[in-house]
Amino acid sequence: MRFGFATLHARNSVLERGFVWVIERARERRESRPLAVETPTKDLKNIGQVHIWDVAQRDCLHRFQDDGAVRGVSITISNDGRYIATGSNTGIVNLYETAAVHKSAEPKPIKAIANLTTSADIVRFSGDGELLAIGSSLKDNAVRLVHTRSRGAFVNFPEKAARMRHPLAVDFSPNGGYMSIGNEKGQAMLFRLHHYESY
Repeated sequence: MRFGFATLHARNSVLERGFVWVIERARERRESRPLAVETPTKDLKNIGQVHIWDVAQRDCLHRFQDDGAVRGVSITISNDGRYIATGSNTGIVNLYETAAVHKSAEPKPIKAIANLTTSADIVRFSGDGELLAIGSSLKDNAVRLVHTRSRGAFVNFPEKAARMRHPLAVDFSPNGGYMSIGNEKGQAMLFRLHHYESY
């Protein structure tokens, strides 16, 4: 099992039980890498608060307020640790530079991505962090690809004739040459990303 940067969805007690399990497994392997978690809370002053944890030490390294978030539903960190992306129930995905997040309790995102109209419950970086896939499981074909350096969404994805249905999961191959999207029908679609030469 691979640990380190992980994606967790804040869902009250499910998160708490799962989070303890992640900490215990990481301690067994003596790993010390950050884990980012959005706080599940009904307390208005903590809405949209993100905690970054050292799972080996069981210590919160930093807390920050997700800019404009009403209810955070997804979070991910790029493999190189350069970027953090958070998705909210309003469909907004905030892209942060990790270095800026650690310097402030209220950092401003480098880009607020507003390409979704329903809850942004899917956020996933490619292996090199160059691409960010965002999506919503609440609407047909609601997956977009964002180039992290230019901060722009690709206008040619998905194609108009795409029949992805409701996406539930997105992931990239190790070198970024392929992207797979799983939907509510149990189907997994594989897309070739021609920008990358190897799989």
